[in-house]
Amino acid sequence: MDNAPVWKRILGGLIDIILLIVVSVVYSMFFGTVGGGSFSVEGWPALGLFAIGFLYFVALEATTGKTVGKLLTGTRVVDASGDRIGWGKSLIRNLLRIVDSLPLFYIVGLIAIIASKNKQRIGDMAAKTFVING
Repeated sequence: MDNAPVWKRILGGLIDIILLIVVSVVYSMFFGTVGGGSFSVEGWPALGLFAIGFLYFVALEATTGKTVGKLLTGTRVVDASGDRIGWGKSLIRNLLRIVDSLPLFYIVGLIAIIASKNKQRIGDMAAKTFVING
């Protein structure tokens, strides 16, 4: 497998974050408050916003192997045989995104990617998934 280089993973992640920030602002216009350079949602709308962000990664990676960031950087998530990862592996991979993002700015995930021979973050190792070129 042709593992994606770290810079492609970072760029793809930044693209996804920017997209989700835009979605969050628009969502907040309808279900929360926007003003003074910030936005906020509370209660059930906050849970809905969390679900949108989480399901964005889980659903797209499970069904296509690509988020918008991965599509634009020419990368995708696959299992050990090079096939789509499906819902179970996608769920594991993305639940552990919380650990990978610690303490902030994905430091744990970045260290794991750099240190592992297959350029895997903690979520990839647990789900037995790989981010590859293609």
